[in-house]
Amino acid sequence: VSAFSVASVVVAVTDLWPSMTLLKDDSMQPELIRRLEGRFQVKAEEIPRLIEELRIGRNMNFLVDYSLPAAILTVMVTCLHVAQLALQNQYLRRYDWCPLKREEYILQVIMLPAVYGVVSFRCVLRVLVVMIADAKWDNPSTTSKTWHEFVSFNVDQYDTNFAVADFAEMCAMFYFTRLCVDLLRDAFTTTALYNAFAAMTMQGIHAFVLVGMLRALISIIMQRGGIYTRIY
Repeated sequence: VSAFSVASVVVAVTDLWPSMTLLKDDSMQPELIRRLEGRFQVKAEEIPRLIEELRIGRNMNFLVDYSLPAAILTVMVTCLHVAQLALQNQYLRRYDWCPLKREEYILQVIMLPAVYGVVSFRCVLRVLVVMIADAKWDNPSTTSKTWHEFVSFNVDQYDTNFAVADFAEMCAMFYFTRLCVDLLRDAFTTTALYNAFAAMTMQGIHAFVLVGMLRALISIIMQRGGIYTRIY
């Protein structure tokens, strides 16, 4: 899954990166102006202000250029930790790769950086799409008619991606708490006492994860329905 996610991001970057000179090279301003005026019908008096707002500053160039390698490195390190865990528990020496409950919890926690890194990098892509006025990344269901609709769609996609990333973080916290509660089982003298402790501990975590899941689902549903939470 992580490899597929990284591959999809790499394909997206390959599509966007040639246009990044629009933000760094003054000689490319006419192309950016053509996109704003032709596709989004931005008024001529608004063009200079938008050009200035969309430009990437010198101090941000480094972060933009190396955000993708950082995301890929995060996934590679995560996969390395997963491989180490699998080898330590001899999963790879069996045909049925089915980890035990505790190992499953550990895997979910270990995979968080990869999931969060890839999804949050998709937020970076949405910002870059706006900054280069790339209409190919417009809403496929309801094509934006104005620049403000285009920005609203992509910024909402940005928020949706982060909502999904936050939900993944909440799930990792859920599994980490389950792991801790499971490891404390032997510290209790009676099963009834342990069950009461586990129920009280997990109650808040369940509510936390439920709220995160609802937030992500509502964000996705509104996004698919063309209902923007931010209007520009």
